[in-house]
Amino acid sequence: MTTGSGDGERPQFARTPGRDIFGNLDDHLPEVRINSDVRADAVKAAAKQGLDLSAWLRELVYGSLYGPDHVATLHANRIRRVLGNAGHPVDEFIELRVVGDKKGQGSGSA
Repeated sequence: MTTGSGDGERPQFARTPGRDIFGNLDDHLPEVRINSDVRADAVKAAAKQGLDLSAWLRELVYGSLYGPDHVATLHANRIRRVLGNAGHPVDEFIELRVVGDKKGQGSGSA
């Protein structure tokens, strides 16, 4: 955290709260032409996950490139940093569960 100009201003965060798990979103993928029905289905799928289309597609790209375990770890680390910096004990509350591992069972299954 950084402070303002020193004249009694409130502290300011060094990073923006909306920062992505991979850092600044400073580039674009090329536009892809698709059928309007496919786009509508993608919008619905994103909405079911509570995401807008861009965020949903971004998560799919991350998972495809780096694997769901790595992406989940990055998200969990971000939550730990945010809540930990706020004074909350988070490690006992955060447990990653990957749905459908290679054996077809969740990682918490026996």
